[in-house]
Amino acid sequence: GSDAGSDGEAWQWTRVDADYIGGFVSARTNEYGGSYSLTRSDVVATFEVGRTGSLQADAVFHGMFSADAGEVVGTALLERIDASGATLATILDWSHTGVSGDQPELEYEQTGLLRPGRYRFTYDAVAHVHGVEIGPDGGEMTTFASIMLSTLPECGDPAAGDCLAAKETPSCDDSTCCDLVCEADPFCCNDAW
Repeated sequence: GSDAGSDGEAWQWTRVDADYIGGFVSARTNEYGGSYSLTRSDVVATFEVGRTGSLQADAVFHGMFSADAGEVVGTALLERIDASGATLATILDWSHTGVSGDQPELEYEQTGLLRPGRYRFTYDAVAHVHGVEIGPDGGEMTTFASIMLSTLPECGDPAAGDCLAAKETPSCDDSTCCDLVCEADPFCCNDAW
């Protein structure tokens, strides 16, 4: 992330496209003693999960500034999407509206499984900072969000076919079935069966 100084520079955003090893985005402003307006800036990363993956996501929103209630917004959104970009499911949606003065730190965290497919991670924030100083540095807003992914071992032998079909040796190449099995019995996701 980059700092926006007291000259009223626009926010600078760091973007890292997420893949299996994850992604991280951050932004920070400080030293606002005058009247500046910061506009929304989206950070969007799309990525593919080739097989069932382990999700670890977190976000922290924190602000110390003079602003009208409702004018500070932070969002971290993870969606499963189709090839056209349409939303199939919302995995997490962390949104909040800020308040005047010293906003307490808000933390969000979620872990779980991601089935194979295409995902979109969106992170954004917007603030209007007015000319009321808080301490020697004026106002500041610090926000960040991150999402980390890791793939899990294959569940069974894909050559065995659809796990919904009866067979002597069960296996799993159906993503929905595999997710259900892994949730019910994580052992099968760590050891071939």
